[in-house]
Amino acid sequence: MTDTSLIQGQVIDSYALERKLAIIFFAKAITAFSTAVLYSSLNLYLISDLHFGEKYAAQLVGVFLGISYLLPLIGGYIGNRLIDFKALFCIGSSFQI
Repeated sequence: MTDTSLIQGQVIDSYALERKLAIIFFAKAITAFSTAVLYSSLNLYLISDLHFGEKYAAQLVGVFLGISYLLPLIGGYIGNRLIDFKALFCIGSSFQI
């Protein structure tokens, strides 16, 4: 028998909730690991194949990482405050083509 609780009039099965949270956790852990592998591979490629200095390669990867986190925040702000989300979707899709 599983533990159930009542939240806002709905019965929630705690075992099912724990299972769903475990799936989300492992998916997030895999994406974080793959992102770290991607950036370290980029750094190694810059150093070994393109003959960049270690310091410059690390700076370049750091800038790329910072931009990849900053641009969605800026796009979200623009989409939320200035432009309709449908127009922002069309603009973003056109940039990906």
